[in-house]
Amino acid sequence: MKRRFAIISALAALLIAGCGSAPKIYDPSVPLEQSSTLRIVDCAVIEFNGQAGLGGVQIGETQVIIPAGTHTLKVLSRSGSTSISTWTGDITYQFLPGQTYYITISTIGSSGKILILNTIPPMPDPSRSNASQVEGIWVNTAAADNKLIFAGNEYFTTAGNGKLLTCGTFTFDGRQVTLSIQAYTMNGGKKWMHAAPQGTKIDYDGATLRMGRNEYRR
Repeated sequence: MKRRFAIISALAALLIAGCGSAPKIYDPSVPLEQSSTLRIVDCAVIEFNGQAGLGGVQIGETQVIIPAGTHTLKVLSRSGSTSISTWTGDITYQFLPGQTYYITISTIGSSGKILILNTIPPMPDPSRSNASQVEGIWVNTAAADNKLIFAGNEYFTTAGNGKLLTCGTFTFDGRQVTLSIQAYTMNGGKKWMHAAPQGTKIDYDGATLRMGRNEYRR
């Protein structure tokens, strides 16, 4: 029965991930609905909660199904540059069930920063005690498929086809939202790539978000 469950879980994960091969499964005894998908991009997770790692490669992507919950990961990045050959760091993060996360390392000079981003937008909840004024789904008034989604301290944008385009974190000062672009999709969301933060500014007047000629309303 355990073997059969592992095979069924792998097939289900394949459909969810939409990729060419099934992700690895860290613990086949954990039901899929209580698991998260981790997309390890251009790095390796060498320890998972102090135990054996999840794998990964220097260039490319490895997907692993892990139990949802709070976990501590030790991540390794190798670079061909002369300024940094190897960098490792630790991060503790809460992974929600049913969500897919992108993890990579941004290396700058001799240091690095671990990035973990949720690549499936969580449902915004304006009723949360720490929710910002912009929490929610904002729709472009000229193109309904183009949306800005704010949930917690993360944001997501959708392209003209309604699929995710970018994701990252943001700050809000009551009048302006500042987006920090951390990752963007390629091949219809099948691959995520790290992008340097760009600090895009969006004006907020209490009812409307404006970014250049684009106007968004909830």
